[in-house]
Amino acid sequence: MRSTRATLGVIFGALLLVGLAIVLATALPAHGATQPALAGLTTSGSIYVQGTDGTWHEIDADEFAVAGYNANSIVWSATLPGVVGSPIWVTPLTPTAVSSAAVASGTLVEPMIGTPKWSPAIVRAGKVLEVSFPVLNASSGAKLTGITMMYASPTIGGKVIRHVEHFANGAASVKLTVPARTAGKLLKVQLLIDVNGNTTTNTQTFTIS
Repeated sequence: MRSTRATLGVIFGALLLVGLAIVLATALPAHGATQPALAGLTTSGSIYVQGTDGTWHEIDADEFAVAGYNANSIVWSATLPGVVGSPIWVTPLTPTAVSSAAVASGTLVEPMIGTPKWSPAIVRAGKVLEVSFPVLNASSGAKLTGITMMYASPTIGGKVIRHVEHFANGAASVKLTVPARTAGKLLKVQLLIDVNGNTTTNTQTFTIS
């Protein structure tokens, strides 16, 4: 009888150990499955990923999504705990050159940027924003279907935010993801239009919610 109880005790103990091992294996991440360290600056809302070289690389929202990082893993602070390396971007930050027969070399056209529209109506931190500026002929008020170049500069606290620029059918659009943790700050979207050397600018300012 005592032998049977002892045997049952051993079996029960073994089952407990197996169950504990299964729980630990489920709770702990597998070796090599963890994502790189992520850090965020509370001063600007910028996010950085620690590279294999040990330095911190700023990363934009598109690359963050492509990489499949977990936003809950970001450690937010006022400064980065190390050396900053080159940023990692999905979308380039370059002027958009536009070739069009409507603006032949030597054509004198005075461009004008009209009142922009944007979507969504409320600019929120961490959300996508698209601003569309009508580009007009200052003399006639007609839409300009061709320009030489456009250059957009959306900034928060003087820092340029990564974005995508597009011009078509008399409208210059700027699309960006508003950085996280920037509520209460001002986002300024400045647009420059060039038509054969004649330039004009327009700046729209948003308060981030």
